[in-house]
Amino acid sequence: MLMSMNDDFCAKRWADTIKNYEDWWNKKLDRPIVFGWHYDRAKHTRHPGASYPLTQSMMYDENMPFEKILDGCEYEMLTNQYFADSFPYMHTALSGPGALAAYMGARPVVKDGGIWFFPPEDMDEDLSKLDLILDGNNRHYIRMKDYLAAAVGRFGNKALVGMPDIGGNLDILAGYIESGALLLALYDDPDSVKRLTWQAHKAWHRCFSEFGDIVTRPGLGYSNWAFILSQKPFYMLQCDFCYMISNDMFNEFVLLELKETAKKMSRTIYHMDGVAQEKHLDSVLSIAELDGVQWGPGEGKPPVCEWPEVIKKILDADKLLYYNGNMDGVEKLSKIFGKNLSRMYIQLTDAITNDNADDLMRRLDKIGIGF
Repeated sequence: MLMSMNDDFCAKRWADTIKNYEDWWNKKLDRPIVFGWHYDRAKHTRHPGASYPLTQSMMYDENMPFEKILDGCEYEMLTNQYFADSFPYMHTALSGPGALAAYMGARPVVKDGGIWFFPPEDMDEDLSKLDLILDGNNRHYIRMKDYLAAAVGRFGNKALVGMPDIGGNLDILAGYIESGALLLALYDDPDSVKRLTWQAHKAWHRCFSEFGDIVTRPGLGYSNWAFILSQKPFYMLQCDFCYMISNDMFNEFVLLELKETAKKMSRTIYHMDGVAQEKHLDSVLSIAELDGVQWGPGEGKPPVCEWPEVIKKILDADKLLYYNGNMDGVEKLSKIFGKNLSRMYIQLTDAITNDNADDLMRRLDKIGIGF
């Protein structure tokens, strides 16, 4: 099982990869981290009966055996070719974004293979009567824990099993009571929103801890949907909901909880998704314990490399930067930021193939990013 992955990713390469990531976190690496996968599926045959492609709906189908899902995950990992700083990783995005809402009683609804969360059918619309509590007996929560344990048992130390996407705090609340109701509640019942926010905060940290106890193994560490490796507890913080609110509301309803989570976690990066979140950037950068920021201008907007003023502000605040873009953008940023590129995590979006991988390595080397 996973022989080609094992051959390609030997113990020494794991050790070197871990060291590079740790040096990057500590701002001691003299180059950025570069993550990229390409696939060579001609070399491998899918498991008979494997569920593939993988969809979020599988995790909420209690008749779907874990073995069929993990067969699909194994096939995907076996066909990965590990470029630059990438590593064998089994993602658990099958949870759906903001899955903690489901673990507290929200209804997961399947749509086009994805999962959307809606209020419980019997939820009282009076938020003052609502409590958000992580139910240890919730069937979706139990299924995810059992799935993570099965994945760890199957892949051992050959692949890192990532943390599920449990979500950002107000995003979880929006999934539980719906975004429109939450927007109104910010005006009509702010005290209840704040109370529920801190209840969700408590549930979030319990969930992270219990999942972490299952997936984290000495010698590999932590990762999640962002594909960043860390030997200390790490997560991508976010609040996509705050795209719709003012900075004053962000400071009142979001900022304090983000600060508290950043204090509790060893490492955190904030996922800033969409141009309407730029108004919150100064507030986010004020969080001393926050390690970094991912700036994503959003669908239909100029790519990340076209926002040097935003990137400069993040780097000037002594934060790390998560860059998601192509090699052309990396070359453009190298001309602007020079050695400060070493503070970036670069997730390449280029379609990497056996034919162009060497050329991409040469382009990286030309701008001082050598491997």
